[in-house]
Amino acid sequence: HDWLLVGPDAGNWATNAQNWIDGQVLDSHRLPIYTVISAWFGGWFGDVVFGGHMANHIVSLLTCVVAYAIGTTTTNRAVGLGAALLTAWSPELVNNQLLYGVDPSLQLFVAALCLSTWLAVSKESVWWTILAGVLVGLLSATHYLGLLFVPIPLLLLLVCRGATPNYADPGWKLRAMRSVLLLAVGFVVWKLVTSPWPDLSLAMVASVFTQGVAGSDGRVVGPAQMEQATAA
Repeated sequence: HDWLLVGPDAGNWATNAQNWIDGQVLDSHRLPIYTVISAWFGGWFGDVVFGGHMANHIVSLLTCVVAYAIGTTTTNRAVGLGAALLTAWSPELVNNQLLYGVDPSLQLFVAALCLSTWLAVSKESVWWTILAGVLVGLLSATHYLGLLFVPIPLLLLLVCRGATPNYADPGWKLRAMRSVLLLAVGFVVWKLVTSPWPDLSLAMVASVFTQGVAGSDGRVVGPAQMEQATAA
């Protein structure tokens, strides 16, 4: 009944964060990143709902910083500043950070993946490729829709030749190895982050995309209902 508990699946996300704190069974339809962040902030503030909102404000601020970095690395500081301001004033993004839910975290990791992929391609750096792989894993552990973005950096690393002057194309084999490295790092990170969610597997991911995410009506789902759903 908290007036802050507003947003798609808000009750489910809040319950999952509280279950993380209490050591209860976790809902595999609410992925780890926002659940754990809300639980951490909830522990600091003594309220998972208020903590989740504070996390969203911070995450939204970081999204503006990433937008600035994208603008400056691809063009110049003026473009970066414009991108940051447009991100901060976007009505849709402002509305998302006022709700209780995963959207701001999803937006941050999508933007960060764009930045790291651009740097991996333009600088031909294995370290930026590894960072992009880490972000692939974190993005995939944030929301099921994040998985739809994974093919984009894989394709860019495979087909793009880099932007360094006098750059000699190493050939498709090395570019394919970069894509494999990104996918491997992303999968390892995803498995590590999702390890407390025993029911979360590739088979469940496939079922979510074929059948839809269950329990998305915004109702607060308690531990008993989660156990029954898991058993079913």
